Order: sequence, then C-alpha cells, then structure tokens
Amino acid sequence: LADFRLGFSFIRQNSLILVLAALVVTNYLLIYGWVQTLPAFVELFAGGEREVGYASTAAGAGATLGIILAGRLRPGLFLGYQILGATAFFAAMVIGLSFAPAFYIVPVLAFLAHAGNGLFSNYCSIAIQARIPEPIRGRVMGALSVVFNLSSFSGMWTGGAIALVGDVRWGMAVGPLVMLGIVLLVLTTQRKIRTLAEI
Repeated sequence: LADFRLGFSFIRQNSLILVLAALVVTNYLLIYGWVQTLPAFVELFAGGEREVGYASTAAGAGATLGIILAGRLRPGLFLGYQILGATAFFAAMVIGLSFAPAFYIVPVLAFLAHAGNGLFSNYCSIAIQARIPEPIRGRVMGALSVVFNLSSFSGMWTGGAIALVGDVRWGMAVGPLVMLGIVLLVLTTQRKIRTLAEI
C-alpha cells in the first residue's frame, strides 16, 4: 500500500504524467466499449459467433501491427502530437465502424482502429517511463498498471449508453465522440503535450 501511495503521489504531483495517465484512462474507458458490445453489434448484420471472431481477430492483428510500428518509428520532437493523433485515429475508426453499412467493412476498421491504439499505448508508455526517476519507476508503473486495466469497465457504461439511447450504433459511438473532444481540449490547453518530445 505504501508503494502504491508513493506511485500515485508522484503521478499526482507531475502534471505531464498526470495528463498522460488521464489520456490513457479516457482512451480505454471511452473507446474500448465496442469490443464488449460486439455480439450485439454483429446482430445488426444478422451475424453471430463467426463475425465476432473475424472482428476480434482483425482488432488483435491491428494492435500487433501498432506495437511493431511503435517499436520502429522514431517520434522525435513530435511525440505529443503522435500520442494525440493515435488516440484520435482510434476514436475516429471506431466511430466509422459503429456506422458501417455492411459487415465486411467492420474487420478493416477494427484492424485500423487497434493499430492506432497500439501506437497510442506504446507512445504513452515511452513518454511516461522515460520521465520517471529510476528508484521509483517500478512503483509508479505499478500504480499506472491499475489505470491501464480499466478497459473492462468500458463495456459496462457503453452498454448503459446503448440502453439509454436505444440504438447500438449511437451507443458505441458516444464514447469515441467524447474522446475526440478531449483530444481537442488537450491539444488546445496543454502546451506540455504539444511540446512533448522523445528523450
């Protein structure tokens, strides 16, 4: 518990890492809900387990590509812009996926969406870990690991949104739309993110 308190205290006192952690939380909570609501979504196309499998596999392959690309690309002076761009791309692709007119488009957009999320996750991790002092890096990353695993809650509120609006497509799109607004807010108000560079 003391280690967790130390980790969270460092995050709270470091404004840059706090903003990055907030981006991670909102990214996973607001966008990831489409994965948990996928069975209900494919029913719109008269689909079932096979279609869920196709979309899930495409998302996994896209995430793998994003991780590989993040390891090969050098963000340099534009790390902050690439972090914001990657999560905005993730959100935009899920919005497009939500309103796909035919199922064959869904795996393509799922692949692209999670490639963007793979880039976002890795770039955030790079930016955060490079700025944590070595003696407390494990404690801070341990605290952040709790934050990074909040995506399981996204399906709960996305399902609630679907029930509230009475439409699977709009219920899935609400979170990504809000995320785009958050990205714009961070872009316009957080100079520390705009000037964030690779160390």
